[in-house]
Amino acid sequence: MPVLIALVLVPFQMALWWHARQVADAAVNEAVDAAQVADATEVAGVRAAEWFLEAAGNLQDPQVTVNRTAETVTVEVTGRAPRLLPG
Repeated sequence: MPVLIALVLVPFQMALWWHARQVADAAVNEAVDAAQVADATEVAGVRAAEWFLEAAGNLQDPQVTVNRTAETVTVEVTGRAPRLLPG
């Protein structure tokens, strides 16, 4: 019986993981858009990503890192997807 329950929950767990990944990708795009403006700062990128993550949800313990130079903006968003199954 536990195997049957696990088999039923696995597709839902994968959907939660996929959605969390999409939310993180979208938050990265928001941060890059905010930080690449000529007079923007790294803080503007972090705030944009955090705002998006709060609105979208589905990402636990998100961490946003923005590095901005004269020519590039690098953004990293990490977090955990919600879990239905242990492990």
